Formats: sequence, C-alpha cells, structure tokens
Amino acid sequence: MKHLMLLRLGKKSIHKSWIYRLRKIMDIAFIYYDDSNFSEDSPDYEAFFEGTKLTGIKKFLDTNPNILENYDYFWLFEDDLVISHETADGIISFINKYRPVLSAPSLTADSFYTHPVMFQNIDLMLRGTDFVECMSPIMSREFLRDTLKEFEAYPIWGIEYYWQHLLWEKRELAFIYDKYPISHTRPTGHGSLYKNAEGKNINHIEDNAIAQELYGKKFNKYINVLFGMQDNFNPSILVSDDLREYIDSGSRHLVKLHGDHIIPCLKNDTYFANSLFTQFLSFQRIQEIFGLHDITPLESQLIVRTWSFGRIEPHAEWAKKLKFDISGNIRGYNNSNERYWKVIDDNLVILGDDKMTSTVFNHISQDNGKFYLQGEHKKSSNMIHYLKET
Repeated sequence: MKHLMLLRLGKKSIHKSWIYRLRKIMDIAFIYYDDSNFSEDSPDYEAFFEGTKLTGIKKFLDTNPNILENYDYFWLFEDDLVISHETADGIISFINKYRPVLSAPSLTADSFYTHPVMFQNIDLMLRGTDFVECMSPIMSREFLRDTLKEFEAYPIWGIEYYWQHLLWEKRELAFIYDKYPISHTRPTGHGSLYKNAEGKNINHIEDNAIAQELYGKKFNKYINVLFGMQDNFNPSILVSDDLREYIDSGSRHLVKLHGDHIIPCLKNDTYFANSLFTQFLSFQRIQEIFGLHDITPLESQLIVRTWSFGRIEPHAEWAKKLKFDISGNIRGYNNSNERYWKVIDDNLVILGDDKMTSTVFNHISQDNGKFYLQGEHKKSSNMIHYLKET
C-alpha cells in the first residue's frame, strides 16, 4: 500500500517536530493555507490553496488528478497535531493487512478535543465504530473519491455525519486506534483555518447541524461503537455492555484534560448498539478481521446480550450474567456441561467439555423485547433449561 499524508499547514505549523521520521515511511504533501513556505523540509508535493482544510485538499486533488490514482491511502492531517513514528508505523501495518476504508488515531489524554469518543482507551488496541473526527482521518482512495464532492458542502464540520452514512451504505466500518494516539495541541475552533472560514462566511456550527439532521437521523444522531479489541497477548473482542463496562470501569473513563478538569470519555451521544450488531457482523471486512464464518442473526443476538441461566422445574438460577462470546466459548458460568456454544439448524446448542451436546434450545420467544429460550438437557431426562435476557 502506498500512503500519502495531505498536510494542511500554515506559519504556525509544528510539523518539524515529527516530519523527519515520518518521511521515511510515507509521502507527504504540503498544502499551504497562507503565504508560508517550508520547502526546506523537502515535501513530495507542495501547493497553495486558500480556504479550509477540506476545501484546500479538494482543490489540490482536483488540480492534480494523478495523485489520487497513485496512492492507496490518504492521511488528512492538520498542522497542530503531533504524531510519532511508532503511531504512524503501527497504523500503516494494520491498514496494509486489513485495508479499512476509514480510520483515525485516538487522542492522548492531554489533547484538546471535540468528540470524547476519540480519546485513547489505554487498555484497548482499537475500537470499531461508524464515526471518526475530521481532524485526522485516514481513508482509502475509493472512500476519498466518494466523499470528495462533499468537502465543499461541509468544509469544516459536518462531514463526519456524511461519512457515517457512507460507511453503512458501503457495509464498512471505521476504526479508532487506541494503541496509536496523536496529540492535538491547540484549542478547537481557534486556529487559522477557522479564521479563514469566518472570512468566507462559513458557519461550521450550522453546517454540522444540517449534516447531522440530514445523515444522522438513521442512527438517532448517535455515534455507534460496535466493538473493542483488548491490547494483550490473547485479546478478547468486547461488545455492547461488556465494552461499555470495560471502558467505564476504574480510571479508564476519566481523562485529565487541564489541571483538575476531568471529563468522561463516554457521553450520551455514544451508543453501544445491540440493534445494529447483526448488520455489523455481516460485513465482509469485519468477518475477515475476526476470522469468522457468516454470522447468523441468532448468533449475533446471542453474542451481544447477557443472560440468566437455570432450570425451570424445580426452579433454579445458576448464572446471572452468562455470556456467549464471539469465539464460541461460554463466560460467566463455570460447569463442565456448559463450556461451548454453536447454532445448528437455527437452534442454540450448548456443548460440554467433551464437545458433546448438553442442551438444545429449540423454543425462542420474546417478552417486552427481551429474549427467552427453553431447551431440553440431553444428559438428564425431563430437565428443561432456560436462558433469559437480563
């Protein structure tokens, strides 16, 4: 894969603190928005176009159409960001292997921010979402080509909601790289590009509201976080409430921004969606990353929920928080008869340590939107087990 950073920069750019090492692993284009000149840094391309970050990038690519065809991935960067060689190299390695259409590095805890979802979660490697901020997106050639025309309509804010719409239309997912952060060093809304926008009567707040109303209705104006991958030797895939609890637990949900000012990483606009999970697991790229077969609707419903488990008559509850993980293991309950799970002929089948069938749940119902399953225990006659969504 060939990578090109499109750096929108001016006189106050701080790129000199990181550009030397990055030039060894990707090409870089300087797209000036003022009369500055950093030719001594030997960019691969340089040009001047007035306007915002996005309109300047669009004009640059419109003027140089061969560039769009010569690269596989484009990093749309701003001049008040700091990125390390380790972050860039790690992201490039992931992209070259899995080829996501849209992704972005997370933000360090001391960064200025707009969307808390972008903050780094230090115990995760990455999160799968349908949203990345326009500050530092990385996109494939095809995705950039499909969104380039909207850079004029949403020159500063608002483009993220179009990207959210486009991702679901394409059955793709975005990634936020928690293991590979960058730092945002200036307050949002006060840079030179915002002043340029004011001079052209661009109201980024109104643009953002228009885009959210036009493209965000489908998602109830939520940012959807669909999974998280732990950063350890044997990483688990966390979804739904497991992911929320993991991020919220301990100090993971707190970020010291300035002095004693503490903000939560998760706000009410972040949603850990059960209802979207079936669609998400059917995406081809997600199945490739997870090494999954075609996930059935029942499998996705089982994975994303928490269950109480027990016997109907005489009544007994053996587990309050049983989980079916994405790899086929049962968590939250330790018994040799209930160790693994699979779906066969649209029935949930529970397997024991010996991989032999323990219970087949062949009755499924719903009560007030909650799932309820019943099945006969194969190793004990006349014993009916239940699973109730909690």
